[in-house]
Amino acid sequence: MRIKKNIIKKTFFRSLIFVMGLILALGAVGNTAQAAVSTTNNDKHFMVYYRAWRDKTMQGVNTSLPDENWITMSDIPYGIDIVNVFSYVPKGQEAQAKPFYDALKNKYAPELHARGARLVRGIDYGELLKIKYAGDFPTDEEFDAYAKQMIAEFVDSIGIDGLDIDMETKPSADDIKISDGVIKALSKYLGPKSGTNRPFLYDTNGSNLAPFENVSDSFDFLAYQQYGSDNVRTAKAVNDYSGVLAANKFVPGLTFPEEQDPVNRWYDATEPYLNSNFYKVANYADQNNLGGMFIYALDRDGRSYETADWLHIKPSNLIWTKTAIMQSGGETVANAKEYADHFWNRVKFTANTKDDITAQIMNSKTIYDVNKVILGKDYGQGISSTYDPILEKGLLSIKDAELISQLNTADKYLEHSKDYDSTKIAELKTVRDNVAKNFAGKTYTQVQIDSWASQLATANNGLLGYSETKTKGVVDTKSAADLNKSYVELYDINGKTVSNRGLQPKTAWSFDRKLTNNKSGKVYYRVATNEYVSANDVNVRNGNSVGNLTNIEKINGVVSIDKSQAGYSLYKQDGSLVGNRALAGGTDWLVSAKASNANGDVFYKVATNEWLMSGNGVSFK
Repeated sequence: MRIKKNIIKKTFFRSLIFVMGLILALGAVGNTAQAAVSTTNNDKHFMVYYRAWRDKTMQGVNTSLPDENWITMSDIPYGIDIVNVFSYVPKGQEAQAKPFYDALKNKYAPELHARGARLVRGIDYGELLKIKYAGDFPTDEEFDAYAKQMIAEFVDSIGIDGLDIDMETKPSADDIKISDGVIKALSKYLGPKSGTNRPFLYDTNGSNLAPFENVSDSFDFLAYQQYGSDNVRTAKAVNDYSGVLAANKFVPGLTFPEEQDPVNRWYDATEPYLNSNFYKVANYADQNNLGGMFIYALDRDGRSYETADWLHIKPSNLIWTKTAIMQSGGETVANAKEYADHFWNRVKFTANTKDDITAQIMNSKTIYDVNKVILGKDYGQGISSTYDPILEKGLLSIKDAELISQLNTADKYLEHSKDYDSTKIAELKTVRDNVAKNFAGKTYTQVQIDSWASQLATANNGLLGYSETKTKGVVDTKSAADLNKSYVELYDINGKTVSNRGLQPKTAWSFDRKLTNNKSGKVYYRVATNEYVSANDVNVRNGNSVGNLTNIEKINGVVSIDKSQAGYSLYKQDGSLVGNRALAGGTDWLVSAKASNANGDVFYKVATNEWLMSGNGVSFK
């Protein structure tokens, strides 16, 4: 089907092939251990061919090389929406291959299904011609029965979803009539016409339209093998198929060098990146709205035909695949920088380098160059060989500022460890190192991030003799007269005044932590990340809300705010305080409604779900 070589031969067509779509759901990360991430572009495909005999669980099968296999299906990058897993198992090696199929069923498939995967078995075009019929030509009933038989044999028997038809021959006109009938019968149960979401694919290495043109609408997309070729061939093939296939269903593919290949020499992934077939085809696929892109021999990413590579199995950082996923899917250099910098900012706490990685990321000119800063040119040469840009994209929505702040605080304490109790320093280092290791892991959830931040905050505070309580509420800063100063000071976790920042008198602020000095008994409330206000400068409300606003009445007018206060608090309709927002004194605001609470306080609506309390310098006219 793919690269013809002596170890595969025609027996490949009877081998087991799966196609697994890694369709990653958009959305916020939930409470499971797996972060929810999105694909590069939901309208485009990226397919990889996964050689099962190179999986760790299929060691010594279909090979004469003694090297250990290094890859598993868990290493497949995010952003890939089709994974074609196939294997040729020579007679007598079935027992050696069994662990892979056990892992596929019990580990790999569940992992991929959790990402929304669909599975398809690849079969040779010749299988379509094996239909048995009584007359001169199959009847509709015979076509339908054979389609059901094929699905039962090739799909349902192994618990997968659909089929992939591999076309690399030139059938006769009579054969095409037969295959058309079988494909049309299959399309009732698989593919876009079936309404079942069970995939039906067609892949080929040429532009022989005859076996395809009458049934093109039966397939989800066509995968076009153009190994060793650039976008010029892509454009020609797209044009060849233009009369029977929309461009957004055309998926061109390239390859990496296979080990011990005695014939083929495909140089698709070679530096400089902008001159490579990988860049040219991926960029063309993106710019011309093709259906995506695919690559063959994922585990050979970055390998060459040099003896050291050609005669050995070596691990890969998959940099070319990860870059092509982004390039063909419409990601920009700016996107690549954002993902890489996010990754660096969480792994730097475990990294052993003094290089300015952020500067290297920001100075990169291509997506490949950005990824290379983190991954390195080859396995083991960068910050991380497992960095996954699209997985990182899915982690951006998780709020980690508090955790990063706590890690930075811990590092400052550890840098001056001689100033603190040695036992507590040792305890802090243990917690810090464990949290940093977890934070640098493959993925995490918001719940985990919050838990790690809390653990480290407790350790940091314990070093200083503080105890921290998680509690939410609202504090009102005292008046300038009561404070005997024009603003309320803010303090950091060390009790030091935060320079150039403060709170206006007589303003309300939400807090989420209460910090108590175990020696002095002084109390502080956290109103922002690493910013605390002293209990001496505020009044704590009895409750977090002024109560639900009811008796809502539409009115038109203007509310005026005098300058007796620097800022005036805003409330939501449920009575809760609107975050860190307030209206400036000496301003006027249009009013669209008024309401009241159980205490009889009147409120004026000045924006969507933002209400201003009357009185205390607020007047309506």
